Amino acid sequence: MNMNKEAIIDNIEKSFLEKKNSHAFLFETNNIEKAYDDILNILKVITNHEFDNLIDNNNFPDLITVEPDGKDIKVVQIENILDSFSTTSVMGSYSIYIIKSAEKLNISASNKILKFLEEPEKNIVGFFITPSISRILPTIKSRCEIFKLSYPYENLQDLLSVNDEQYLLVDETLDLAFKLNSTKKYVLMNQIKNIAKKERVEIETILDILRKVYIIKYDYLLKRLTCDKNMIDKILVSVDTNDILVLAKRIKLIEQIQNEFKFNLNKELILNKMILLWE
Repeated sequence: MNMNKEAIIDNIEKSFLEKKNSHAFLFETNNIEKAYDDILNILKVITNHEFDNLIDNNNFPDLITVEPDGKDIKVVQIENILDSFSTTSVMGSYSIYIIKSAEKLNISASNKILKFLEEPEKNIVGFFITPSISRILPTIKSRCEIFKLSYPYENLQDLLSVNDEQYLLVDETLDLAFKLNSTKKYVLMNQIKNIAKKERVEIETILDILRKVYIIKYDYLLKRLTCDKNMIDKILVSVDTNDILVLAKRIKLIEQIQNEFKFNLNKELILNKMILLWE
């Protein structure tokens, strides 16, 4: 839905107050934590600010927040939502669950939450937050009301939406982006061994940053990115092409590799596949 952030929030709050709200919302956003804070503010409004202190301190019994446990969101975490909400809400009119980084739901977890979405229970509402709506199962998307929440960027870390630990991998990712465009494939496949030795969660972070880097270049060329050019100079240099179609194709390939990486135990093999398919 094409509205600014404030209008989206007002619209959702109004739908709750009028008892016309959806049972599930999907937010695509450039900043998961800020989107999460806005959802908490929506919850405060629909509970008439009676439980603000509990919500702020993560002690509100009618709210469950789920985020990746390691590299993904597991089925047991979704089962915990279902078990916890098997009775009516404790304090408020609604039981709320929030799933951060929803694109990291593994297959079992996705199927479990999908069944829940197919047979929604009265007064149980879910909020899904993701930086990449294309990585959410179509069957889940079709059962959610979808919005896009955009936030201003303060620095490159904010723009990439990574934490301090993940930000340490940015330079290595930009180096990989540069090499993908300038190094012969058989040479790069030998060099990629150093990345393949990393922990899976680190490689997943590198792939995710690489995807974001290409999206930033794509949005910059389409004049959809509002930030200081100096903030993204390193990205603009690392990504060699200004061809929109090539950028879109590479973004799609990275997303394909990200999805396949979840289920492929051979880290080096899947990274080599990306190199071979790179154009």
